Amino acid sequence: MFINNIPSGYHISKGADNVFYILNDGETYLCKLSKDLNTAKKIASEKIKEYDPDFFEDGHELIVNIWNRNSWSKEQKPKWLPIQESHIRDYFKYIYKLECEKNLKLVSHREYVGNIGDTIELELEMLESFSFSTEWGGSWCFKFKDSKDNRFIYFGTSSQLNNFKEKGDKFVMQFKIKKQYIDEKYDVAPYKLNQIEKPKSTVPICKEYFVQLDLGEEDISCIHVEYFTKGNYKFYFTTYKSEKIYFYPKNIKSFKGAKEFLYDLEDLQTVKKLNKDYLININ
Repeated sequence: MFINNIPSGYHISKGADNVFYILNDGETYLCKLSKDLNTAKKIASEKIKEYDPDFFEDGHELIVNIWNRNSWSKEQKPKWLPIQESHIRDYFKYIYKLECEKNLKLVSHREYVGNIGDTIELELEMLESFSFSTEWGGSWCFKFKDSKDNRFIYFGTSSQLNNFKEKGDKFVMQFKIKKQYIDEKYDVAPYKLNQIEKPKSTVPICKEYFVQLDLGEEDISCIHVEYFTKGNYKFYFTTYKSEKIYFYPKNIKSFKGAKEFLYDLEDLQTVKKLNKDYLININ
């Protein structure tokens, strides 16, 4: 789609001096690329993958449309730009100030809980969890809040946190306060953050096991079990879109028995008798 001969999406054009190729999103300037068109295309593709990772996977193509941007000298200012530019800057500074004050108010009540070195027992609600790589291997980050919206963060691989699966999960935990500091990176405004260590669950910990199946035609990727205590377990399989579909086998009395049951299902795969209907209707 073109508006006044300018493509409405990502495309390459020329700068005002007709020297550098530049990347635009519609009429919005994004970045300078190169004097060479082929090099500019390569850099532009890399930049677009940063801005919009699904752009090329969705079938879109990068357009080259040679037009020249204004250099924004005083003689070339567009008619809609007021002469007193400071009024515009002052306005947006004021809006930004109001937004900052609003964000600071949202987080101002968050406090340090206890002191560094204290062991505390408290109900925590999970806000987010994600894995990341370190020089020693993979690790996890868990973010929590308590009933007063005080914030907590944990870095590590403790199985004591296995019960936290989804955003909003709540469990009473024991933990030690490792650090207390102002967080300036992970939210809308700086706030007090409690970093915890040595978490210990006060309820039975979930044991997990899965079998990789890769049944493409049946849209079954893996079969999982989460085992808490005798009679308290969850079986489910995941699709290739990471959907969880639960099923309910009977007479599973131990974690060992649950794993053996998954092995039996894996054997059914080899004789092509395993499908979604079989799992959903199993008993």
